[in-house]
Amino acid sequence: MNVMNEIAEESRLFYKQTRIYVYIGLVFHTFNKKRGCLFLMKHLKKLAVIFIFFSILCFPEISIKGSKDGLLLWYDTVVPTLLPFIILSNTLISVDAISYFTYLFYPIYRIFPKLLDCLASLLIIGFFCGYPMGAKMIDDFIATGKMTRTQGTFLLCICNNASPMFLTGYVVIATLKGAIPTSVFLFCIYCPVFLFFLVGIIRKPNLLQMPMTTSYPSKHPMIHDEMDIMTNSFFVILKIGGYMMLFSILSRFLLLLPISNYPTRAILLGLSEVTTGIRFLSLLTLPLNKKIALIGAAAAFGGFSSIAQTKSVLTQSKLSIFPYIISKFIFCITTYFLLYGYLLYCSS
Repeated sequence: MNVMNEIAEESRLFYKQTRIYVYIGLVFHTFNKKRGCLFLMKHLKKLAVIFIFFSILCFPEISIKGSKDGLLLWYDTVVPTLLPFIILSNTLISVDAISYFTYLFYPIYRIFPKLLDCLASLLIIGFFCGYPMGAKMIDDFIATGKMTRTQGTFLLCICNNASPMFLTGYVVIATLKGAIPTSVFLFCIYCPVFLFFLVGIIRKPNLLQMPMTTSYPSKHPMIHDEMDIMTNSFFVILKIGGYMMLFSILSRFLLLLPISNYPTRAILLGLSEVTTGIRFLSLLTLPLNKKIALIGAAAAFGGFSSIAQTKSVLTQSKLSIFPYIISKFIFCITTYFLLYGYLLYCSS
């Protein structure tokens, strides 16, 4: 209840101070319809940046609260859990120790000897660490010639999702209070990913074979010694923190939109930033089965914040992010129906 009162108070302050945007709207109205559309299409990115800049200037209290939310979440959760793995993965790639992970999957590699030697480490670290660790490793593997861009685009959808620790600790235990078995929730999240993986390798059986030739260096082009490893690792974690801060500010502004329908507002938050979105989805006055299904769908999608974090670490390979976004929407919808169907079956 205190959260809702705080939002209501911030909304009144927000509407009181938004008169400047009325004048901005009048300026755009002076364009005729055709010229205005062309102008917006051509300068949409620049206008969005300018709009965000003036929003932060005009509403500093909201921006500061959003910044604190994002940075505290980054400092308390992301840095201690993700930074050690980033440093270790950079070290593994630097000393070329990735191939040793293949021994864990020796029976599979014995049957399929041409499989990517970095596939085992990518599946293990990408699965347990979650995004954007999987994307970071894929970017490094492409840069060192261990996989092709086509393989990287496909594996990005498989190995760059929410980690089991986040889903179990924050979603199932902290948010849902154990309302659904952890094993069932994890199955509904990862089943679409596994099916996507199977369909991909059935359609293209040679998709995960080692590249025949490569023009890339055998070692990481950005990492040469221990200092480079630490610098690269901290650079990545700082970029992730920056995106988390910006999307937390966006989430604060989304709370103040003149949308009377609370579920719509909560879903928008879930699409923007997954942690904040799940928190507000849990406050919905909906039947429990629908609420859990929506929370699962938000966790499967991960929010545009995680997509921006993923894009930020693909600095060397320059992979397109659009196939990844499409796959996330597919996982989101499939997870919703799996969870809703399971809960509907259990209640009948």
